[in-house]
Amino acid sequence: MAVSVRRCPIQPALLLLAVLHAPSALAASPTVTVLYFDNDTGDASFDPLGKGLADMMTTDLAQAPGVQVVEREKLEALLKELKLQRTRYVDPATVQKIGKGLGAEFAVAGSFVSAAPDLRIDVRVVRIDSGKIVKAHKVIGRKEKFFDLQQQLAAALLDGLLPALSVAERGRVKEAQAKNRVDDVATALDYGKGLDLRDRGELGAASQQLQKVMTGAPGFALAKSRYLQVMKQLYLAKDARAAVLKRTDEELLSHLESTIAVRMKKLDLNWRMILPAMVLRGQIHLKRLADSLDRPAAEYRPHLEAYLKTEEEIVELVVDLNGKRPLNSGYGLCGDEDWRPMCLRREELERAADLGLPDPMRNSHFVDLHQILQDHAGLLIAGTRPYYTPIKFPKRICFYKLDKSFAERSLKLLDRSQALLDRYSRDQFQQRWIDEEMESQIYQQAMTLLRLGRQEDALAKLQAILTRFPKSAQFASTEAAIRTILTGEMKGPKGEPLLPPCEDPK
Repeated sequence: MAVSVRRCPIQPALLLLAVLHAPSALAASPTVTVLYFDNDTGDASFDPLGKGLADMMTTDLAQAPGVQVVEREKLEALLKELKLQRTRYVDPATVQKIGKGLGAEFAVAGSFVSAAPDLRIDVRVVRIDSGKIVKAHKVIGRKEKFFDLQQQLAAALLDGLLPALSVAERGRVKEAQAKNRVDDVATALDYGKGLDLRDRGELGAASQQLQKVMTGAPGFALAKSRYLQVMKQLYLAKDARAAVLKRTDEELLSHLESTIAVRMKKLDLNWRMILPAMVLRGQIHLKRLADSLDRPAAEYRPHLEAYLKTEEEIVELVVDLNGKRPLNSGYGLCGDEDWRPMCLRREELERAADLGLPDPMRNSHFVDLHQILQDHAGLLIAGTRPYYTPIKFPKRICFYKLDKSFAERSLKLLDRSQALLDRYSRDQFQQRWIDEEMESQIYQQAMTLLRLGRQEDALAKLQAILTRFPKSAQFASTEAAIRTILTGEMKGPKGEPLLPPCEDPK
């Protein structure tokens, strides 16, 4: 009976077997890890080059058929696990420890021996199971000819791993290398810095560093690839943080609602026990508003309404329980440690800080009643953020255009602000402060009327300022505002628009 023999093509792994004379090395294809190159130049500024060159060599070897290269991310993860980020990678024991941890059969280890006047790089291929060096090579050349050195290194490593590669196969490897051409060692060094920043979790800085590399070497495809990976990580991290912050926001707001409801039933204790929770609740709604201004009006309007409702409740609460005395910066509120247990708790403050909200009661201006009313009017009419909040608005929107009632509501808020100022006590010190606040409040009324197209009423308010406060430091600027309105120029004292622009709601 005839026996047929099937002829199999020689595999690259068998070629590697023949080169190494080690029957135990038989595998479908050899697995290789490229360790970070050590810096033996004595110049610490070259440290990042170790990562940059290793990543470039990893990419080069991965182009060769019949060899599996361990990804740099797996190497970095193992180094962190073993706490070997700052070790010497040419050390034989370290090479074997890392290689075994990665399941690699071979490791490439090397170092920069000198950097001036020329760059010298030594490299070796080590078999993990025995620690035997199966290939050693060195290259020397000018730093501005870095790409030539890189090609020489890759060729030497392939000779050690796959000496029987055909001319065509070597040509394909060189073509792939050309897509990552880096001619100057400074670019490779900057690339290594970008990788190191990424490994340390500094994704924003890593993206900027890799952008710098791409600008200097637009043909460096590997840098573009790593940049896209960093950007993906960056946005995944942002999404994860946004999800955590959303949960914190919702949990804190729910907690504050419960706290307010309980304390409202015990007003005989002290109104200050309720106020901090109410102020923080308002700030959460205001932050939600600021964070959603780039979305359709239907999405941010509920946050606007919730903020205004909370602040109006604060006004009613303090007016009812504090009488005619103004609540201004002369009050310490929770700034006094004696009051701290009765105000916001530590866990409430920590959660607020996570959202970027400081303890609002450290600054009692948050509850200047007339200021709250003026802020509401300014928010509705011109989209200006409340004066005493740290929350920033990405844009200004004319919220009054969402609802016709908002315009009239703004004017009523300013009227009430003026009424509150009129009720305050009038001792000599207090009088100066009240006059300044009153002048500011009337000017805001004038600008509100002007924005609503009621020019004659606006001019009447401005004239009232000149009549009532003839010694005011703002007398000249108020006169100038009247003139510019009458001439139709509508310019401020420094040439800026008298009415700061705000966008229409979408």
